[in-house]
Amino acid sequence: MVEERGLKQVDKTDLTDGGETSLHSHAGGGGGFNGKAGSESISSAGDYPITFTTPFADANYSIVLTPSATSKDPQVMWKSKGASGFIIEASQRGGGAFVAFICDWVAIPYSDP
Repeated sequence: MVEERGLKQVDKTDLTDGGETSLHSHAGGGGGFNGKAGSESISSAGDYPITFTTPFADANYSIVLTPSATSKDPQVMWKSKGASGFIIEASQRGGGAFVAFICDWVAIPYSDP
């Protein structure tokens, strides 16, 4: 093991016993990705509702938002999270005309069912 700045490098065999696990999605274990993902075209500042084709059982999930790079500073956050979706709130810093961008999103349930 190498320890530097509080981080430790370990051999992969130190992480699992090589058996199956329900916490990871790899060959021989887990059930695969249980989340939802997509992208939204953001053309102006405001709210963009995301509605899941198949809702989650509840609102116990995390949301990751990634705006594409533009000449402006795109700002995104989520609000009003529910089992059937959430709302992306979009804005940009700086003056002048709004520059459109794409916002990729991923919703991941807190635990496997």
